[in-house]
Amino acid sequence: MLLISLLFLVFLLSFPLVIPKPSCSVVLCREGTICKMINEQPKCVPVSRGTCWAGGYIHYRTFDGWVYDFHGNCTYTVAKTCRDAAGLPSFHVMVKSENSGNTQVFYIGSVTVQVDGVTVTAARAEAGFVLCGLCGNYNGDPSDDFRTPDGDLAPSVTALEKSWAVEDEDQFCWHDCIGGCRPCDPSITKKYKEEALCGLITKVSDGPFSQCHSKVDPTVYLDNCAYDLCHNEGYRKALCEALKAYVDACQLEGVRIGEWRQLARCREYRFVSCPATCVDQSAPSSCQEPCVESCQCKDGFMLSQGKCIPKSSCGCQFEGHPYAPNESFWVDEACGTRCICNATTRQVECVAATCKHLERCGLVNGVRGCYPSSYATCSVTRNLHYATFDGQRYDFQGTCRYQLTALCKKAEGLVDFEVYFQENNTSPLQIKVYQTKLKISNQFPGKVLVSFSNCL
Repeated sequence: MLLISLLFLVFLLSFPLVIPKPSCSVVLCREGTICKMINEQPKCVPVSRGTCWAGGYIHYRTFDGWVYDFHGNCTYTVAKTCRDAAGLPSFHVMVKSENSGNTQVFYIGSVTVQVDGVTVTAARAEAGFVLCGLCGNYNGDPSDDFRTPDGDLAPSVTALEKSWAVEDEDQFCWHDCIGGCRPCDPSITKKYKEEALCGLITKVSDGPFSQCHSKVDPTVYLDNCAYDLCHNEGYRKALCEALKAYVDACQLEGVRIGEWRQLARCREYRFVSCPATCVDQSAPSSCQEPCVESCQCKDGFMLSQGKCIPKSSCGCQFEGHPYAPNESFWVDEACGTRCICNATTRQVECVAATCKHLERCGLVNGVRGCYPSSYATCSVTRNLHYATFDGQRYDFQGTCRYQLTALCKKAEGLVDFEVYFQENNTSPLQIKVYQTKLKISNQFPGKVLVSFSNCL
């Protein structure tokens, strides 16, 4: 028996071990996605990609290609998941429309994105109707893009706007032009569609965008451009933004656009797709993405969280998160390990630590740390009624400068600060913290005056 086993082992060893290569043949993708080999690995990717955009003053194009103009200045749902769908993350995109005093002209003031419990203020459905909002439902049929949250077809753009309005602090917004939206005079529209202006979009002979016409229909962009210039009285920035909207659409389809800003007398930008960041400083040299117009940091600066900072301020990377030089943070839920980004080595150094007495480990505004177990308030009213941290109340009519509170005994971990109060003073409340002086002044109601002074 032992001899047979050894012979069988020799037989096996005489043939090389063949490991089957990963293949899409053994991968089952959910509906709406197909398997493709990416970096020699099978991946489920969407069958199609849809884009909804809003631009100019304000024009919308839904996922399915329906185009309409917009004249409201409230907060609206642009797109969100309307029901649970396996594998699709729940998200909600809202825009706040604003106007600059001209009730005929509106623009996007801000965009809010909510996804995975995170709110930031900047997959195709299996059978449609998983997405909903002003961008439509992305089911391939533009004729039903005007559906309201109730599922009915809105009879007008204004009715559609109202149905997707989101309640916010602005209680006096409106959904249409006050007094009615004035159409542009045909003669003015014709003027703005000339080749020297919006006509650059549709110019065929030596036109900067001609190579994109077969990919992206320029007609809608031409009409939007003329509309924006008409209602902005030929404002050059409106022209540049309208042309840039067509450039973005072309680049999204992989079309490279040549120089156009000089022809249109628009501010020039540098072309970059993968800017150097603190996370990847060599990104520009290995970038495979097509070039797009963008602002770029100057030499010696890196992009970090949307801002250009000196390369020396990049700090550290730890478990996928960036940290500023000398920034400290806790790495476990129990606040048992505290780390710091070494500004010199740009390496994270960690040591065992615990919260102090009367502190508890917790998460505040997404930041884990040791926070006070309790809080207290000391107050002074307009009529000079005082209330101490412990609830003692008294009246005091003095007019000198008094110390309301301060850190009387220096202690590790406690920030040194001082708060002073003086009645009948132009700056009755003065605060000193982190070598910075703050004043609450009667001369500037609703504002805080800041001075980087070392003395009060």
